[in-house]
Amino acid sequence: MSIRVLLISDLRLYREGLAGALAGCGRITLVGTAANLAAAERQVARTRPQVVVLDMSMPDAPGVVHKLRGVRVIALGVPAARHAIGACLEAGVGYLTRDGSIDDLVRTIEAAAADEPGRRLPAPGVPPPGGIDALTPRESQILEMLARGLSNTQIAREATIEVATVKNHVHNLLEKLGARRRGEAAAMLQRWRASTAAWNEFAGWS
Repeated sequence: MSIRVLLISDLRLYREGLAGALAGCGRITLVGTAANLAAAERQVARTRPQVVVLDMSMPDAPGVVHKLRGVRVIALGVPAARHAIGACLEAGVGYLTRDGSIDDLVRTIEAAAADEPGRRLPAPGVPPPGGIDALTPRESQILEMLARGLSNTQIAREATIEVATVKNHVHNLLEKLGARRRGEAAAMLQRWRASTAAWNEFAGWS
């Protein structure tokens, strides 16, 4: 028997891409998608999903978790930090950390439908490989400056380092983030901030 799944994310590209990936999984039936809490509540009432997959980078994600108490929820994009994972466990929410794959998500959905604990990837307190969390302090500083729209010359002046050193740091941080352009890296930083803020709020509510 297939598992009825509702997907919630306010980022259309992410929502449609993930919906397409889940639609190709045999045991899963995607019964709908939603971009906000109001739409999610309507979809839950109309489609009666067994599992809700929630993008935790949404500004109102903690509110969605607490509103959908009667539905099994899987939180996507959970920071590999003890307070965030602990908040999931206390709230009875399944979770997938930021480096989880589609296969990991499918297994987590199956575990949630079977009323088993969510996947724990990786262990609490251990940062995932790659991503914002893998940047060095200097790379993080330069990424912040990139997000402000500074040029390599401006970054070098503000950080009091050579332009060639800035270029090396930019190359390294783009490689770690899997980003092709500076603007893409800046967008990833904004999304990471939104996700972290949501989890700080959620952890405070749990």
